[in-house]
Amino acid sequence: MQTMPPLNCSPVQLKTLAVVSVATTVALASLIAYSRLKWVTPINTKRLRDMLPKSLPRWRRPSKNHNDEDTEAIWELLDPLLMQHGLEQWVYSGYSEINPPGDDERFPNGYVYIGPSRASNEGHVGTARSLLRVQYPNATFRIARLKNGHDVTVRPIKLRNEGVEHLNILKKVATGALALLSNNHALPMFDTIEFEDVTLGIFPFTGSCLQKAFGS
Repeated sequence: MQTMPPLNCSPVQLKTLAVVSVATTVALASLIAYSRLKWVTPINTKRLRDMLPKSLPRWRRPSKNHNDEDTEAIWELLDPLLMQHGLEQWVYSGYSEINPPGDDERFPNGYVYIGPSRASNEGHVGTARSLLRVQYPNATFRIARLKNGHDVTVRPIKLRNEGVEHLNILKKVATGALALLSNNHALPMFDTIEFEDVTLGIFPFTGSCLQKAFGS
């Protein structure tokens, strides 16, 4: 809200205030325009695809010694694409471990449970703190957070002609009405991200070590 200048301002002071106000408005408008431009700028998916692994086995293990740097390089390339789809990746912290952005607690989603623990501290309930540390088994596994705070798993399902049958099965049993059947134990596939010859699947994040749920 703009405030009225003091009544005892001279004409020169009033003119100066007007110039400053206009300059501030222009700067703010430019900042908003730049912010919007930043997020709507299309991604060169062909160039992105050329930089990603050429096969699912190579994606699973991008280097012979399975170092984290090669894994993180893959997901760093995908970060702008995931952000455009409202997904913020968990943050790498070393030794194949990733943590939530901002280190916030996880939301309940029907797939994650914790046990009561007398050793809880820092204001966390039970074993909830253990849910904030995840070690990925290979490079095809990534956790991301939606804008509403819920966490999901992102995995490559199809590359070129690899994984086509797997994707078709998931579309049949892990989406739609079939995914609601009580005897269907497949995790639901919430969504897919498709670009070039790549399909990424979005699944619920199912939790952590069962020892935390039953051994406390």
